[in-house]
Amino acid sequence: LGLDSNANALVAAMVQLAAALDLGIIAEGVETDDQMLRLIGCGCHEFQGHLFGEPMTATDLTVWLRANSAAPQRRLKQRA
Repeated sequence: LGLDSNANALVAAMVQLAAALDLGIIAEGVETDDQMLRLIGCGCHEFQGHLFGEPMTATDLTVWLRANSAAPQRRLKQRA
């Protein structure tokens, strides 16, 4: 994405088709800000890939989730 006009056209067509069929769209393998911006331009707004986090073991994921799950819960409790 961003390096080949055929790839750009294919991605745009897939996003448009998924949207027309009312399917959820998640772009996988997003590695750069440029890729994310191009996808947003196509109508995709959910992403995963190295831009957002590196692969990790189940143990590391558990540690990460414990460290990062408290903040959203606190925000939800404050709103209630």
